[in-house]
Amino acid sequence: MSQEFHIETQSERIDLLFQRTPFMVIAQLMVVVIIHVLDRVVDSFTLHAWFATLLLCICLWVSGHVLYKGNEARFSLATKKKWKLGWLAVSSVVALTYAFGLIYLVPLDQSAAAYFIGLVTLCLVSISLIMLGFSPSAMLSFNAPLVVPVMIHLGFIGSDESMIVCAIFMIFFTAIAFITYANAKLFKNALRLKRHSDDAERMHAQAEQYQQEVSRRDGLTGLFNRRYFYEVLKQEMGRAYRNHTSLALLLIDIDHFNEYNQHYGHIEGDKRLLEIAQLLDGQLHRKGDLIARYEGGQFAYILPNIDANGAVAYAEKIQKLVQDNRIEHKASKLTTLKCITISVGVTTLPLMSRLKAKDLTQHADTALNQAKNQGRNRVKLYGDIDFDQDHV
Repeated sequence: MSQEFHIETQSERIDLLFQRTPFMVIAQLMVVVIIHVLDRVVDSFTLHAWFATLLLCICLWVSGHVLYKGNEARFSLATKKKWKLGWLAVSSVVALTYAFGLIYLVPLDQSAAAYFIGLVTLCLVSISLIMLGFSPSAMLSFNAPLVVPVMIHLGFIGSDESMIVCAIFMIFFTAIAFITYANAKLFKNALRLKRHSDDAERMHAQAEQYQQEVSRRDGLTGLFNRRYFYEVLKQEMGRAYRNHTSLALLLIDIDHFNEYNQHYGHIEGDKRLLEIAQLLDGQLHRKGDLIARYEGGQFAYILPNIDANGAVAYAEKIQKLVQDNRIEHKASKLTTLKCITISVGVTTLPLMSRLKAKDLTQHADTALNQAKNQGRNRVKLYGDIDFDQDHV
């Protein structure tokens, strides 16, 4: 966990470093001010060469930012570290360019020169603290190449003004070091809090999803329950009405299941329910089809985009599958078969009608009762009085 968090912290710092690049580039606009001040007192070729070097570094920064942006998610930490080294190298060159400009381009014939050099340096360091305070390595890569040469230069000048500026530098940079260390700790703590918050939100979302899934499921068979069945049926009926497509509903009842429980006991009855549920669930091969435990020994299928003929063929298939599975049922009242069988009521949604979900379910229940009244172990289509499929 600690190693993983360390890797995440490093990765976040590198990502943030590249996110700050545009702001670092904007901050270089102060170069315009410096050029304006120096333009009339410094050899133009030297000044323009210095500015061209700085401009090249800025272009490299911008190019790196454009290439890195959008790809950080697929970069490994090792790859990100290589990109970071490139960023820090450009940052160091920028700082050295500033140091060179302050040392060789600022005329020293006036007492204010040391103060000018100190002021510009302090401004650059302050900007780097605002932009890069979260990353000690980034602060060091920019400030060390800038400050060290400037302080050495001021020390060699040896004037009162330069020594005052050096003293101010020492105090200021000591404070900067402490601030950078504190910022780094704050960044790490903020990232840790963010991670804990994300973990808590994810666990909460998973708990809600689990509770929602549990509320949709039947505790014994694991199939969807009756409440969720009606939710989906309403949705599918609405879709069928809008798209003028077909929809079939199958209601299945295990024949003489009460007799099975009385003969074998409820524990064995529950085992058979689970076995039949798994058998029926295994027949779902289309996206959008749904099976649910309706009640007791009854199950229900929702079959979108299937007409009456297809629904009857599907019902015949599962009715024969259960019979051919030959699960023993000695208490069955079917004289020629002593195995578990099912009766199936089939109905389809009439086009251009405005039935409700309970109406369609009632149609399937009516067909199921007809199948049971006619001897069970058969499929009955609602509204088709001539249809009498019999496998007894």
